[in-house]
Amino acid sequence: MEVRNIILGLSAFMLTAVAQAVTINNSGFEDSFDNWSDDDPSAISSDAYSGSKSAKITASGGRIGQEVSLNSNTDYQLTAYVKGSGQVGINLGGSVKYTNVKDLSDWTKVTVTFNSGSETSGEVLAKYYDDEGRFDDFTLTSTDGTIDDEGADDDTYGNECESTGKILYNGSCEEYSEVFEAESGELGAEDHIISLSPIEMTFDALAAKHVTDNGNGWRHELKIKSSGGYRVAMTKVYEEFKTKITVKLDKGAKTIVAQHHADTTDTITKLYIADLDESGFENAPDGTSSDSVAMNGIFDVYIRLAKEDGSGETKHLLTTITSGESFDFEEINDHGKVIIKINGQSLDSITVDDSSESYFKFGNYQQAQNPETGVKLASGDADGDWADFFEKYFDVSEITFTEMSYTRTVD
Repeated sequence: MEVRNIILGLSAFMLTAVAQAVTINNSGFEDSFDNWSDDDPSAISSDAYSGSKSAKITASGGRIGQEVSLNSNTDYQLTAYVKGSGQVGINLGGSVKYTNVKDLSDWTKVTVTFNSGSETSGEVLAKYYDDEGRFDDFTLTSTDGTIDDEGADDDTYGNECESTGKILYNGSCEEYSEVFEAESGELGAEDHIISLSPIEMTFDALAAKHVTDNGNGWRHELKIKSSGGYRVAMTKVYEEFKTKITVKLDKGAKTIVAQHHADTTDTITKLYIADLDESGFENAPDGTSSDSVAMNGIFDVYIRLAKEDGSGETKHLLTTITSGESFDFEEINDHGKVIIKINGQSLDSITVDDSSESYFKFGNYQQAQNPETGVKLASGDADGDWADFFEKYFDVSEITFTEMSYTRTVD
């Protein structure tokens, strides 16, 4: 199975502050290994991201490092440009925070974020991982803000392609457009992209107004391509989708923001955000119960999962939120075994009813469902009343994805 590397992230309790540079001497190796320790096999290379030199590590045991001064209980971001494979990290009193990358064909910016805790110094390092690699242009920045020790635990998310705004597809970093196609309606095919470094995508269903024949509302989404052989059975693929989702919705809205779709219109997995009168939920992993009150501004975040025997589905509450709030979401499909995580807590894994050409999609699929009565309007806008409906009840419908990564490895 494909090794899934990680980018280490800060706690959600990080405070906003002004970035300040920390000195790394000879950060681009223009003076060879001056100011750096170097353990063989390591060398200076003429293949550089900038300037004329970089550090090269060719085999197990190869390592370079430099001591730097830090402030305690401070948030930092370490970056370096890497080509090939390797590890970039910071050693804090024996505890190493790092990112592994492999098989990068071009120079790629790699990021490690961390909190210094009680440490006032650390060692910036690069070392061998899996194959030969080159390293250039290290930077380290801090913020003036600090965080409490209780809020300084690390989280993990992402893959080695995230920092370049790409996905990890069959072991290589690829553009989203290699695998996904947009359902953008009246918007442009890339209007959802706010930034790719870092990744930020916003989907606006009310602006896109995209309609499908059997659809139940306006949508603005990315989905696995329908041609080219990209759609396969869930048992034939490993997928990992991680993101922070921020919600801007009016009271009474209901939308689907991520789903695995069968080759028919059947549900395999669907992630909903809804301010409606609904029932039948299992409680959230943290014990939270559903709100289930329509149009009060409290949204139930829940997921529907198809049962393996095809006899129906289960419905699980994940959390409750209000407009403007965010939650962390992760969905892993390991060859038909699905794991769902919400804000770091997991549901019990489930093996789902499969489809020969299943596909993943995400974005904003706002349902044409009357929030007062719960009645759904005709599919595909067959009665031509969706525009009047959405105009009557809703002014805003924006779902934003940040800290996002997608890994897909097909057998």
